[in-house]
Amino acid sequence: MDGLADVDILARILGCFSRAGPPPPPEKRNHAAIAEAKAKAVALAKIFDAELAHHAYVGGDAFSMGDIPMGIRIYRFRQRIPDRPALPHMERCYAAIEKRPAYHEHVGGIPLT
Repeated sequence: MDGLADVDILARILGCFSRAGPPPPPEKRNHAAIAEAKAKAVALAKIFDAELAHHAYVGGDAFSMGDIPMGIRIYRFRQRIPDRPALPHMERCYAAIEKRPAYHEHVGGIPLT
């Protein structure tokens, strides 16, 4: 899982999309920085997707603790970047995580603001 070491950067990149309170109006946003962050996040998601081609979950073929933080990151990625490229392995993994009742109750059922 060489590529997965870099995927943790996805959390930092997605952090640029998070802020306390509502986002600034469009005319006050740094659109270049947002576009750059999205491009970096998509590049890292492609690495993660390629790794997931080899197994069902982050740590192998069974759900593990590693899937919990990545499930949260995938959720944020999907919410913040709706115009993302096809990432079939990541989507398959996320669909399995999303079906878990505790995940839906504490993450997936809560909209991002």
